[in-house]
Formats: sequence, C-alpha cells, structure tokens
Amino acid sequence: MDAKVQKQLIEDHFLFKEGDRFLESCGLNRNWPEGRGIFHNEAKTFLVWVNEEDEFRIISMQPGADIGAVFKRLSDACTAIEKVAKFAHDDHLGYITSCPTNLGTALRASVHIHLPLLGSDKVAFQKIADEFFVQIRGAHGEHTETNDHIYDISNRRRLGRSEVDLVQDMYNGVKKMIEAEMKLQMEKTAAATMDKKIEKEDPKDQSKADTVVAPKADAKVEDKKAEAAPAKVDEKKGDAPNWKVLDVEDKKAEAAPAKVEEKK
Repeated sequence: MDAKVQKQLIEDHFLFKEGDRFLESCGLNRNWPEGRGIFHNEAKTFLVWVNEEDEFRIISMQPGADIGAVFKRLSDACTAIEKVAKFAHDDHLGYITSCPTNLGTALRASVHIHLPLLGSDKVAFQKIADEFFVQIRGAHGEHTETNDHIYDISNRRRLGRSEVDLVQDMYNGVKKMIEAEMKLQMEKTAAATMDKKIEKEDPKDQSKADTVVAPKADAKVEDKKAEAAPAKVDEKKGDAPNWKVLDVEDKKAEAAPAKVEEKK
C-alpha cells in the first residue's frame, strides 16, 4: 500500500492510523504497521481490520439512511466468519475484546450528523446523549474534537443488551437530536423574522419615510402607517440538518456513511 492510497483510505474512514496515545501507552502501537492490515469489498461497504487494537474489527458501512441493510450485512458476515473461526466468548462477559468498554456485544453503531445549533449548546446536547445512552465524538474517530459541528453519534452501552437494542439506542438518540436541532432552527428563523418586523416599525425609520413623501405646504398630511404584515415562518423550518437515519425527509446533503462495527 503506497502513501497516497493509505492517506485516502484514512480520510474516507476506512483505514485505522497510528498516533492514539492510549494505544501507545499500552504497547498496541509497537512495530507499527507490521502484522496489520485491512480487507474490504469493492464497494467498501464491508471491511475487516486485522490487529489494529483487537484481532478483528468487523465493519459494515454505507452512505444513506438504510441502517437495516448495514446491520444485516454485518450479521451475515459474522455468521459466515464464525463457520471457520470462533470468536472468543465468555458466558458472563460476552465477547472478549482488547478494551473492557467493548465487552458484551462488542457492537458500536454510529452515524455522522451535522448539528450546528445543538452542538453549540453542550449542556442540552449532552443531556440528550445521556437520556438515550449514546456517546458524542468528533467525526474523525475516538478522542477527536470537531470544529465543523459534524459529530459521530453511537450507542454507549455494550454489555447486558442485545445487538438490536443497541442499534435502537443509537437510532432513538439521533432522532431526538434531529428534533432538537430543527426546533432551534425554527426559533432562530422566527427571531430573525421578528427582528425584521421591528426594524420596519421603528418610529425613526417611519418618520424619515414620511418626510421623504410629504406633500408641499398647505397640504394635509395624514399619517397612514401601514399595519405591518404578520411575520411568516416558513413551514419548511429552515434547512434541516444533515443526517442519515430513518424517518427523515430532507436528503439534500450527501450523508456520511452509517456504520456498524463489531470488535472481536
């Protein structure tokens, strides 16, 4: 793999990279990149990372909102792999992984979503995340921040729940975040409309307008301040955020891939 191909795969979120200080501290970056690699299909909707952190990280991903297709592809692949190689499993702890936070199902379902208004209110943003058991990350991976308000939202729980339950956690959390973002957009639009209305009704501005159109002396001047038209809020509620979950309508922006992965 040459440097150009490696760089492109990393930018497309297909290839892992060196530099995580936590992996470095526990020795998982030693002899990088010997003994490590990835396999992927032609469409790059299915990938297997080998020896990045766990021996296997099995990933299903694609652009768009079809989370069901992403999950089915992952399930079918795991079933096929287990026919020739059994995953390490404990009846109490679930699947054994390098990181203790992945014990249990070892499954993380995530979407990338643009939330500029909600992302600016960290308290409200985190409150939704806590309510629906989801985790907020930067779009460039674990321990990353964002300066463009594109977030990686994923299920926080791994242990004691089924895979279907965890995907539902992610779906419910993202749906609530979209609702909150759109509500903030409506409020912002309404506030902007009200500001314009106030500007039109400003007495100083009106006096200037009357002076300009006033007739010559001896004429009778009647002050006919027109009643301002009621503020109108566009029912489209502004531009909807970019997302890739089910039950949404605005698909103007190309959505980042929905991704479900298992670490085993």
